[in-house]
Parts: sequence; structure tokens; C-alpha cells
Amino acid sequence: MKKILTSLCVFLCINTNLNAQAGSLDTTFNTDGIATLNPGTLHDVVYAVTTQPDQKIVFAGVARITSTTGFTSDLVIGRLKTNGSRDSGFANNGIFNLASTGGSVFGYDVLVQPDGKIVACGGYSVTASNTDFIVVRLNNDGTPDNTFGGGDGIEIIPVGAGEDYAYDIALLPNGKFILAGNSSVPNFSYGSGIVMRLLPDGSIDNTFGTAGYTAVQTTSTADETFRCMEVMPSGKIIAAGSSYTNNNDNVLMAAFDTNGDLDTTFAINGVYIGSTINIAFDLAINGNEIYLAGRISSTSGYDLGIIGFDTTGVVLSTFGSNGTVSANYNPIDAALGITIQPDGKIVCVGTSGLGTFNNRDFLVTRYLPTGSLDPTFAGTGYAIIPIGASFDEANAVALQADGKILVAGFAALGTNDMVFVRLTNDLAVGLNNMEAVNDLNVYPVPVSGSTLFITSAIPFKEAVVCDLYTLTGQLVSGTTVQDAGNTFEFPVPSQLPAGTYLLRIRTGNNSFSRLIMK
Repeated sequence: MKKILTSLCVFLCINTNLNAQAGSLDTTFNTDGIATLNPGTLHDVVYAVTTQPDQKIVFAGVARITSTTGFTSDLVIGRLKTNGSRDSGFANNGIFNLASTGGSVFGYDVLVQPDGKIVACGGYSVTASNTDFIVVRLNNDGTPDNTFGGGDGIEIIPVGAGEDYAYDIALLPNGKFILAGNSSVPNFSYGSGIVMRLLPDGSIDNTFGTAGYTAVQTTSTADETFRCMEVMPSGKIIAAGSSYTNNNDNVLMAAFDTNGDLDTTFAINGVYIGSTINIAFDLAINGNEIYLAGRISSTSGYDLGIIGFDTTGVVLSTFGSNGTVSANYNPIDAALGITIQPDGKIVCVGTSGLGTFNNRDFLVTRYLPTGSLDPTFAGTGYAIIPIGASFDEANAVALQADGKILVAGFAALGTNDMVFVRLTNDLAVGLNNMEAVNDLNVYPVPVSGSTLFITSAIPFKEAVVCDLYTLTGQLVSGTTVQDAGNTFEFPVPSQLPAGTYLLRIRTGNNSFSRLIMK
């Protein structure tokens, strides 16, 4: 039996700001908790953020750096040090950018592979009316990975004849990638939600769907988009976004099997369309629960909206009010990013304020697993954080390994600038208690073989839910064990890459997390 090194658990659980209330600005980050960045001259925006194992901050977005055509922008992949300053050892003073003579290049999502390589997806304008999927892979130092794409680290993938955008990307244990987005014909006609699979070198995997992708269009006059996506440990793909018909948006969600076919056991023949929320901008999966974050149309504008489902596409009636949580702090409220803490609490980020070009601020909310606001967060369960005097929008959220909450987006500070906010957290509260009570052991560590054994000095009296995550929050594997007793087995994916992972164990009202290595 081998017990995990205490130093690893301390790295995860100790928060240096436990004396500050969760949801407070972290003054160890750029002295006031807020860092701004303006690599370009116009419309610098962060759309996605994550962290490396060394806790450096990796992001993707857009900025007008070299593009000079109209209001066009470059795709940007950047890296910050843990204190919020640029990492000069990455690309060009912390910034990699890519432009197109045909128009803009967009960066919408980013991930860090276990080997340290960085992958981003988005859209590449070939012409003003023709945009293709794009995937870029960089080495850890920000240089293009010459083993990816055409040898330049770039893969441009046409889907339809018009506007194609890849909004989300996930890495599979075998090194392949899943993309989610949409594709439309020219002149902004009806579009389809797209789920695509790529081989590890960026080329299309033709064994998936039809010629590498699956398109979803529920009716001939519906304009549909997948804006977010997650892959479950079983390999099932959940994608969500919106279906626009007759001047109305309805939330769209679909499930696909590992071959790219719609999972007909999910919702109705693999597809859910509902009007409780209108658009899902992001989603998170917590064991057997799916949460979509977005907005709800209201008489004054929009309300924040979150809806919960089980993994068969049935609404969670025990979450919020009949499965839905809403919030109305100002005429415009929206949830644009969502993540789930190891203790099961749900963190959403977005924007709150007045109309389209009026004053809005960053919005960060935290909910209990029941859907109620968590009063231990910012005193009320939500924080409205002004950045500038005009338009502020938080597009993405990530949890650091120490539990701090990293929020990213942009603010209209003269021109639009990238903004990063870091908030304190209280994740250590409750985690150490379970360790003291149950004296959990996990072995073998480093991981070898196909099984982790988890033992407890005190028998587990309730069902045990055990999940394995990458340090960037991607769920790798999960299991639920009934009648576990003092010992139970956790199956390890056979193709799990070498790296450091977060093992999360929940039983009853207790939650426990540990870092493990392979």
C-alpha cells in the first residue's frame, strides 16, 4: 500500500487566502486581483482560459495585431505568469497571433495537452464570406508544432461553403480531438450544428460520422449552432448551443456515440430542444449530471439561466425550480462560462448591466448543488465586478489547482482590452475534514496498470462517486460504487497519457480530492 505524498495534497488543497471571503479579489494577482492586456489596437478579447500544471495561465481569443483590413482581428494564443504578467518565454513576449488576408481569424477555445502542447480552435476567414474551422497546436514555448497540420502547426478545415466556426475542442485519451461548432451556406442562410473528430496530427478522422463529422439540423428552416461540448468518460459526446427558428432561440443539446452517430437513448432520438433557456454558451458535466449555462429572454432583456439534466437528457427536477435556475440583477444578465468545483458547487461567469453598448460588469455567481445561491460566496452568492466605465464581459472561467477562481474576458477601456480577474476561494474547507475522518489511501501511485485501489479506515456507508480529472478540468473517467466497504476499485483508462490528475471522491455530504501522477 502506498499513500499519496502529503506535499501533493497540500498543493491542491491549501488556499493562501483562506482568511479572505470566497469571491474576493485576490490581491496576490497583479496587486488588485485584476490584470489587463492589450496586445492589439482594437477589440482584444479573451474567449477561453485554462492553466498549465505549473499554474501559468493559457488563453485564446482575438486581437487586431497585424490585421489591417476593416475591423478584422487575429487569432491570439497567450500565456501569463501566475501573477498576471506576460510570460516572455512564450511565443513573442507571451503572445502568438495568426492573421488572414481574407479577413479575421478567431480563437474560441484552448486546451493544454498532458505533454504540455497547447491547442486552440476557432475560425479562419478565407474570404469575407467564407470562414473555415481552424485548429492550431503550439509547443510549450509557443512555437508552432511541426508535427501538426501541414507541418506549420495549423489545420484549416472547410465544412460548408460559407461560415464555419469551431467553438469548442476536447482531447480524447487516444490523442484524437473532438470539435463542436456550426456550418452555414453563404449569405447567412440556415446552418447546422457540427461535431467533428480529428486525428492526433489534426487531419480529419474519416471513421467518425460521415466523412469525419456529423451535422445536426432539426428542421429545414432551423439555424443551429453548437457553442459548447464535453466528452464523458464513456466516450459519449454532449454538445449544446441554440436552435433559431421563426425569430426565436431555443436551447439545443445533442448526444453522440463514439462513432459520431446520434445517441438515440438520449432525450428524443438524441436531441433536446427547449425554451426554458434560449442559448447555452457553455456546459459542465458533474458525474451523471449535465449543466447548461446561458441566458433567458425577458421583457427587459435577458436573465442568467442554468438548466440541469441527467445523462439521458432528462431535466433534473431537483435542481433549482423544475430543473432551472435564473437570476435578474440588471436588465441584461447572462452566464457565458461554467465550471464545477470539486465540492460540487457550480461557478458561473458572465455579464450584468444595461443594454448592448451601455455599462455592464463582470458577473460571477456560485450555486450549491441544489441550485440555490451559495451565501458563503461574496456574502450573497454572486459578485458584480466593474472593470471599466462601459462594456465588461466575462467569457470564461477556470479553477486553479489551489482552488482560486480565474475569470477572463474583456472590457471597453478606450478600445476593448483583455481582462483577467482572480478571486479567492474556500475549497480547502471540508476537504481536509474527510481526510482526517476516513484516512483515505490510494495506490499504486504513480499509477500503473488498469486499477486504482482506494481504502478507508472507516467503512463507506453510502454510495461513493469517484471521478478523475485533468488539471484543466476535463473529466477523464468516473464511477459510482455501492456498498464499497473499506476498499473499492477505480478503473483507469487504458490509454491514459502520462501526467498529473485530480482524483475526486464524494460520499454523502463529504468531498475529498487528491492529486495523482502517472
